[in-house]
Amino acid sequence: MLSGVYRFPAMKDVIFGRPFAEALAQEVDRIDARAVFVLASGTLARTTDTIERLRKALGNRLAGLCAKIGAHIGTLAERMYERGGQREIRRILGIMSLARQHGAALADDACAAALDSGIPANPYRFVRLWLERKTPLTLRQVDPIIRQLTLYRDFIDQKTQENQE
Repeated sequence: MLSGVYRFPAMKDVIFGRPFAEALAQEVDRIDARAVFVLASGTLARTTDTIERLRKALGNRLAGLCAKIGAHIGTLAERMYERGGQREIRRILGIMSLARQHGAALADDACAAALDSGIPANPYRFVRLWLERKTPLTLRQVDPIIRQLTLYRDFIDQKTQENQE
């Protein structure tokens, strides 16, 4: 059985009854923001056209989009922004960069550790050090999933000969 506490981030406004991209573009205009950084789920990016509509609606005001990130990365970013506002943006972008360098799964684990420890004073540094100390995955030369290279060579030769005939 799981146990714990989840504290939802503060929510100032709820906009409903309008397409997301249109509503966000109007909200960006209302607060006179120069740029927007969007955290979105990978499922939203893969299964809907919402992200493409968002790109069209915001144009060059879309500073960045991070889809395909883990839940813990998004939660940590939200908490960091709640705590520090604009000054935390650089650290959030740094964590996104670490996710690109080390992979989203490892970065998500690091962010989960940061959340479990109560969000340290500098979450970016915590995540970076956690990732540096994590042992890197090594590539194996032999794996049951990987076939012998000669099989691939023979297959390619066979297909190219079929195409020539």
